[in-house]
Parts: sequence; C-alpha cells; structure tokens
Amino acid sequence: MNDPTKIGYTLSIQQQIASQTAITVAYAGAHSYHQLNGNNGNDALPAEIRNGRKYFAPNAPPRNPNLGQLMFWVTPDGASLYHSLQLGINRRFRGGFQLQGSYTYAKNTNNADGVFGRYLDVGGTVPQDPDDWRPTGDWPVLTSAIISL
Repeated sequence: MNDPTKIGYTLSIQQQIASQTAITVAYAGAHSYHQLNGNNGNDALPAEIRNGRKYFAPNAPPRNPNLGQLMFWVTPDGASLYHSLQLGINRRFRGGFQLQGSYTYAKNTNNADGVFGRYLDVGGTVPQDPDDWRPTGDWPVLTSAIISL
C-alpha cells in the first residue's frame, strides 16, 4: 500500500508601493494523495448515467438488501486539492504603529471526506468513484478579510 503523501507549495511577491506601504500577493496550494478511505461494499447500483456520470436514485436499495453497510476494505485512493489567493497591505506609521489588512480566497476539494469513509451526498453522485471530486465539508470556498492595527 502506498504511503499517504501531502505536497504543499507557495509563491509570494511583496512590493513597496510608497515609502511606508507594501503590498503582498501570494498563492498557496496543497495536494494530498494516497489518503486511506474505507469503502462501503454494499452500495446501491447506479440507476442510470446522467451527463456522463453514474446516478444513484435517492433511497435506492443496496446491492444486497439483506445486509447493511460493509466497511471491509481500505484503499489508498483518497486525494484532496487546496488552492488560495492571498492579498495583503501593510502601512507603517510613526511611533511603531502599523495598519495591516489581508484578504484570502481559498478553495478545497476532495474525492472522499471523513475518516476512513466516503459520504453520499443528497445529489445522488456516486460515493465510490475516485474521480468524483466535490467540495469539502462546510467550507468548499473560503473568503476571509482582516484589518488590524
């Protein structure tokens, strides 16, 4: 089994735009792969193909209705991607004071969520498809603005 791996990368450029003012533009990203996922061995069968993707009807019965969920194998096929754009401005004043502002726009996606598990979203997409990338949790897109003195 492959080892879980995470690669992180950043690029930052800072430029002075006035005698006491500088701006920063940065990109930060990360890619994780070979993350361990538990797979349900008793998923429902796809009802049809919609727009080239497998579709599972809501409340579809499992492959074997006499069994519940079967979490009996773990595969290293989980992966995630994170991208962010970061902007900042810093203005220095006399007496050691400074005003700083920053803004971050970030997006996080993955093909599995949770600990050793995939989730089936209410839209009916396929829970076992490693190419089924979706936003992560409650914050698929994050924006943050901060001003401090």
